Amino acid sequence: SVTLVPRAVTLTGTRAYDTTAVAVAAILSITNKVGSDSVTVASGSATLASANVGTRSITSMGSLTLGGSDAANYTLTGATGSVTITKADQATLTVTGPASVSYGSTGTITHTGGSGTGAMSYSDGSSTGCTVNSSTGVITATNISGSCTVTATKAADSNYNLATSAEFGVALVRRAVTLTGSRVYDTTSVAAAAILSITNK
Repeated sequence: SVTLVPRAVTLTGTRAYDTTAVAVAAILSITNKVGSDSVTVASGSATLASANVGTRSITSMGSLTLGGSDAANYTLTGATGSVTITKADQATLTVTGPASVSYGSTGTITHTGGSGTGAMSYSDGSSTGCTVNSSTGVITATNISGSCTVTATKAADSNYNLATSAEFGVALVRRAVTLTGSRVYDTTSVAAAAILSITNK
C-alpha cells in the first residue's frame, strides 16, 4: 500500500516595505497547488528573514492557516516560500516657512514628514523673484515683481521612494528703508530729503 501525505505548500507574495518582517495571509498565494484545487492561505501571518526591501525568505509559517475545500490535501509543515518587499512611499512631505520676505532679506523654509534616511533638498523651481539655498532652505528675495515658490525633496533610500512636497508660496514685499542724516540746528524739527541717506539698501 502507499501512504498519501499532504503536499507541503510553496508560498509567494509581494508587499511594500512597512518596517516589519511580517507577511500576512492576505498577500500570500500558493504556487504549487495541483490542477484546479481549491486551497488558499486563509489567515494568520508568517515571519520573514528581513524587513528590508528585496526578496525575503519565509523563515517561520507562524500562525498561518490554509482554507478551501481541498485544504486537507495540503500542509504548512515543511512549507517554503518568499515575499518580495518593494519600496514604500514616504510619509507626506510638507513645506512651511515665512508668509512673506522683503526685498534683499532672507527667510528659512522648514519641512515636516518624509521617511527614511534620504537627503533633504530645496528648490525654487521656476521662481523669478527669489532664490533658495538647496541645502539650508534659506530664501533670499531678489525681485518683488517676480514670483517665489519653493518645494522640498527627500531622496529615496534603500526602503523608500523619493518624495517631493507641494509648492509653498512666499509673498515678496518692498523693503522698509532705514534713514540717517546730519544737519545744523535751525530751530525746526524738519529733515529735508537732501540730508538723508539710506543705510540698508
